[in-house]
Amino acid sequence: MAIVIGYQGVGKSTMCRKYADCVDLESSSFWFKDENENPKRWDNWFNIYGNIAEHLSHQGHIVCIASHFAVRQRLKNSSEKIIVVVPALELRDRWVKRLYYR
Repeated sequence: MAIVIGYQGVGKSTMCRKYADCVDLESSSFWFKDENENPKRWDNWFNIYGNIAEHLSHQGHIVCIASHFAVRQRLKNSSEKIIVVVPALELRDRWVKRLYYR
């Protein structure tokens, strides 16, 4: 179906609560604690995340994902339909304030 890359707060989770064929693929699931209890991600986490997003999209889901640079680069040449959602530049100050209080 499609992969929606969205900046935080654009409504990815809200959309997925409304539509059964929509999957909110959390990037926060890719953290673990190392031997010193420090939070860490695998070096190739964005490849795994991208693979999962493509697989779910190929199965007919709308997949909403985070907009990390590494993820965007990973999906740059994807054969899946990619939709990027960002707030308008003129909303910058209001958007930052909204996220601060979120």
